[in-house]
Amino acid sequence: MKHFTDEEWIDFARNSLPREKQSLVQSHLDTGCKTCAQSLNIWPKFIRTLKKENEFEPPSELVQQVKLLFRPKSIEVERNAIGVMGQLLFDSFTQPMTVGVRGIDPSTRQMLYSRGKLHVDIKLEYEENTNNMRIIGQLQDSTMQKDPLPTFRVALCADGHVALTTNTNEIGEFCFVGKRNKGQHLTIVNTADNNQKIKIELPEDTGKKN
Repeated sequence: MKHFTDEEWIDFARNSLPREKQSLVQSHLDTGCKTCAQSLNIWPKFIRTLKKENEFEPPSELVQQVKLLFRPKSIEVERNAIGVMGQLLFDSFTQPMTVGVRGIDPSTRQMLYSRGKLHVDIKLEYEENTNNMRIIGQLQDSTMQKDPLPTFRVALCADGHVALTTNTNEIGEFCFVGKRNKGQHLTIVNTADNNQKIKIELPEDTGKKN
């Protein structure tokens, strides 16, 4: 009797052959054919390996880090935001401090920027004795009180390069964790409308003046 093809062995190992063919292959194995017995040992292991590879999924954080490594340094969101500087409406740095706490270097700074109908609330959190910082922001559109906010692309840039990018969530929030550097700014662009955009220069100062 002739031996079976690789395709037939794969189907046999997967138990996907027609019932008559499956019984025929099994009957042949029962005769003690060494060549076919070796084939039977190979293909089930191969199929199990494929299943394990298909089940493996890398963590989403790792996928995001790899994408950032290969992201072009000059991206569309940075070019689109040229000449659309946001207006500073509020800065906690300029507010008078409570008597008795002057001279204390606060670890956070709150700011509010505006351009047209778009408002951006920014909170900077500084890690003591390091250059680490967290940027927490939320966008609001004064003309959209109840409708969901569209997705905005947010980029943290410095020295003409894009360091980090993210998208706002359904309520306009975004967050970055990185290093504090000179000349940093945010560029924010509506992914569905490039005309709605704003550029925000991040302050280099971290504390209040006495």
